[in-house]
Amino acid sequence: MPRFSVGRLKDLQILTDDGRLIGRLRDLVVNELTGEILSIVCEPELDEPETAEILAYFRRDKEGCVFIPFKLVKRISHTIILDEKLLKLYLIKKSGKTRL
Repeated sequence: MPRFSVGRLKDLQILTDDGRLIGRLRDLVVNELTGEILSIVCEPELDEPETAEILAYFRRDKEGCVFIPFKLVKRISHTIILDEKLLKLYLIKKSGKTRL
């Protein structure tokens, strides 16, 4: 399994696998006992109307950063890629709608 230092990941762009810019990585939320990554903390790209609409369903901190469940991450390389299908399922669940 590849390893990444948190310092190297900071400020990476976060995109969906269809190319939509979500924001930049600011931090990670990690289970202290297991080391499992629970969430990525994203500074959102608010200039994109679709992104703002999507991120409305995620928990935010007092600075406005968004907590995105790590299970939505598809890949980490020179960017962080979110799985668009899992993201849509998550949004449907959170919104209570049957479709987006």
